[in-house]
Amino acid sequence: MKRPDLFICIDSKNRSGIATAFDVAASALQTFEGYWDLMQRIWRCPWWRAPQPQQALERRIWNARVALLDSVYYRADT
Repeated sequence: MKRPDLFICIDSKNRSGIATAFDVAASALQTFEGYWDLMQRIWRCPWWRAPQPQQALERRIWNARVALLDSVYYRADT
């Protein structure tokens, strides 16, 4: 992914969890408009708007903060 700080990949393994967490319909995440609405909701979150950390490891995590949502909401059994 070219911009893990800005975008998240949505697929059948994480769609339901992400939709629930951000209060959007899972079916909406299959359209550009629904995906864009999700991204705007994510970009308004305090953790996304936080300043870039100074320490290298924290900055590395911060740089992939949106993409990390996949690891939180990924469900292998779906």
